[in-house]
Amino acid sequence: GGVYEKRLKRKNILKYHTIIVSPAIDLNTPIIRYAKSHGVPVISELEFGSRYITCPMIAVTGTNGKTTCVRLISQILNCAGMKNIAVGNIGIPISSVVGQDYDYLVVEASSFQLEAIEDFHPKYAVILNISPNHLDRHKTMANYVACKLNIMKNMTSVDHVIYNISDSNIKLCDGPISHSFGPGGVCDIRDRKIYYEGKMVVDISAFPLGFDEDFLAAVELSKIMGIEDSTIARALENFRISPHRMEVVREDGGITYVDDSKSTSIASTLNALKCYIDRPVILLLGGVNKGLDFTELFRKLPDNVAHIVTFGRDGKYILSCARHNRPKIPSVYFTTLSQSTSYACRVASYNSVVLLSPACASFDEYDSYEKRGEHFAFLVNKYDKE
Repeated sequence: GGVYEKRLKRKNILKYHTIIVSPAIDLNTPIIRYAKSHGVPVISELEFGSRYITCPMIAVTGTNGKTTCVRLISQILNCAGMKNIAVGNIGIPISSVVGQDYDYLVVEASSFQLEAIEDFHPKYAVILNISPNHLDRHKTMANYVACKLNIMKNMTSVDHVIYNISDSNIKLCDGPISHSFGPGGVCDIRDRKIYYEGKMVVDISAFPLGFDEDFLAAVELSKIMGIEDSTIARALENFRISPHRMEVVREDGGITYVDDSKSTSIASTLNALKCYIDRPVILLLGGVNKGLDFTELFRKLPDNVAHIVTFGRDGKYILSCARHNRPKIPSVYFTTLSQSTSYACRVASYNSVVLLSPACASFDEYDSYEKRGEHFAFLVNKYDKE
């Protein structure tokens, strides 16, 4: 029953029953505000698709780690013989699987999707972490947190929420049964081993630091669902981190080149730096800032960062924050990622790490973080260090 409108205008938008917005559309866009003020419901595709889903949903949100956690959960369910598919912000619209037969949907839910829900109701919700992000869109941290916590809006006493006990931004609501992970939680990690209710479940020492929250949440959910330890361990043994997330794209001359283009927030970049805490890091930062205060990044920056290289539209702002807060660390700005990568390769020495973890969106130079990561890999692989 849909029709195509070349351009939405006030005179034609009010004739529609419902507006389903892409996550890219700001709800404060004037035409959207006008429609809402005249009683036209505005919902996300996540909300729309979920209205026609009949199987239970496992929804995952958080500033960092959503995709990894969703993929982990999906793989564990596969090993347990439960038919499932990962949908949502991971790249497959939930509405595209309506009518298909699954035991579970594993839904990656972003703040943009969750701010426009009405009845979206997961059986299980996972909240990994909430740190400043997308403030160019949400304007305030309070608004951003509220969007994330919207995941629990319709949950009841027979539903379950798995949450990070060490994150003070996560406030639980009345209703779902709560299960904590992290230090002091029901599920925690010691010596790179995950414990649930004091019993060791799985050893994750083969995985790099920085992914602990994703693994803890996936394991705790699996235990709540009654999945056996051996099944969880088998699933994790075969798991591979997503492309462009701490992906080693070259090792040469004692230098490691790492593509973490998927890191588009400060918290994610700080997490990436944990993976190489014992090696000098040449850190590449830049692109389109999402309204974040980079002072936080440089105040928390580990001492092993040897060089800071900034680039792109907001690289000069990032450089000024770096020089003001960490003046002893050499820092430099270039217009493009290509120029920055060339410089980083030149200054890299034995045992160092060239890390692209931009803490910014890619849209000044690239269509996506994937394209940015692919170009970085191309640049470092063609570089010939004399």
